[in-house]
Amino acid sequence: MAFTTGLGHPTMLSRTNYYINTENPGTPINQWDPNTFLFFSFDSSGSMGTIIPVIKNVVDCTYCASGSAAGGDCVKATDCLRCDLQDFYATGGIEGAPDYNANDATNGKDDYEAHVGYRIVGDEQFLTWFQNYYPARNTTSAFAAFANHTTWEAFGSAKTVNNLMFITVGNEAGPSGASQHYNKRYHRNLFGGPETAVVTATVNGATTNAAAFTSTESYGDDGAGLENEKLTSAGNLGHATYNDGIGTGSDNAFRMFLTARSSGGAINGTPYITACSGTGVTLSTTHSFVDGETLTFTLFNPGIDMTAAPMPNYKTDVRQMRESLTLGTNVDYSDGLHDFATYSPGKGLSGIKATSGQEPSIHWVHIDPGGTDGARITNGTNSNKLHGPKANNGNAPFTSYTGPQRHAVEGTKQGIGIYGNDSGTNHSLNDWNALISPWNGKFNTFSVIPLINESANASQTFWYNEIKNAISIGITI
Repeated sequence: MAFTTGLGHPTMLSRTNYYINTENPGTPINQWDPNTFLFFSFDSSGSMGTIIPVIKNVVDCTYCASGSAAGGDCVKATDCLRCDLQDFYATGGIEGAPDYNANDATNGKDDYEAHVGYRIVGDEQFLTWFQNYYPARNTTSAFAAFANHTTWEAFGSAKTVNNLMFITVGNEAGPSGASQHYNKRYHRNLFGGPETAVVTATVNGATTNAAAFTSTESYGDDGAGLENEKLTSAGNLGHATYNDGIGTGSDNAFRMFLTARSSGGAINGTPYITACSGTGVTLSTTHSFVDGETLTFTLFNPGIDMTAAPMPNYKTDVRQMRESLTLGTNVDYSDGLHDFATYSPGKGLSGIKATSGQEPSIHWVHIDPGGTDGARITNGTNSNKLHGPKANNGNAPFTSYTGPQRHAVEGTKQGIGIYGNDSGTNHSLNDWNALISPWNGKFNTFSVIPLINESANASQTFWYNEIKNAISIGITI
């Protein structure tokens, strides 16, 4: 069986999505039925505060926009996922026309809510968000969202399941807690290999044997009071950072080095910018600068190092995900995933077949709303804190990715470079279907939908359409 990676099928929203598919790309062959389960997981770190209630409304909207089943005049709501799916779970007449069944036990309402769940998750390690079955419908507490969770092995023993659909929504998912830096990070600033950018500054006034000089251009932070000051003139000067050495892997693992002087003067050592405020710039070594001379700085980012300490949680999470998809492999969750230390070892998703013999299709769509500054490609906090040059805005059409989005698409999804093969180990899910299909014989999909500037979008119509688009990648309704 051949597998194809590329752009997904067109949608009315002109969204691009990425799939790992069979030889009939973009054409779902799985049908929604009464034994289909849909699980939503949301990043609860705060940046999704606007859209979580909206998506919850898409799921839990009222079936009847007007009238009622009891009154025999129920008119189905629009932009409501319940109206698309509830009837599949009806064992008697449906709530709408022509039956107008008001009995929630038989009109599909109760079973819909038992099959379509949602929860918030207290971290941003999106690869781990569905490694256990959860019955919760809760967006107020991450702890409550995991109440009564069980392994997928136990789930398969208790339920009849034909299709599993996961939709994770994480707004530029990164580590849990800013102080953790790369230790929990799924990305590190500029994506992939080393990147450089060259910027210049003009000296305003001569200096003699001093570490600081005054520029004709304005430097300084953007008012947020953080240590990462942006070089603000010319629009493409990038970003001067300090307090981090090359290769440390922390939030700002790059520096802006002085690499040339127009005066021809000597460059002492390997100086880099250690601070800047207003027009004042401080270097790591002393120099005597000429008034009006042009200083050239090169910003260097070492890229992502998968070889040792950087990104251990990412590598662990990918390994566990890969193992959980493979029949017969025990997955140990006891190392504290989701910041809870109470997980006990158990089967992964393949455990559904291992115990019950069931072979559900498995689909996952990761939606990244994209923040409010779609042009930035790294993990900056806003458009004035670019955390690096804007020289490369991603390799996909119609979109500009943040660093986490690029990682989800190019790393987790496509397995480019270091993610696809590091010492013989695949640190991606680019063979998602190949891992699952040997035991379920089904069409399984893993898709990433990166959006731009949608984290503050409170339109129920918008999110309803996005969710329907996500579902349709793997299952026909």
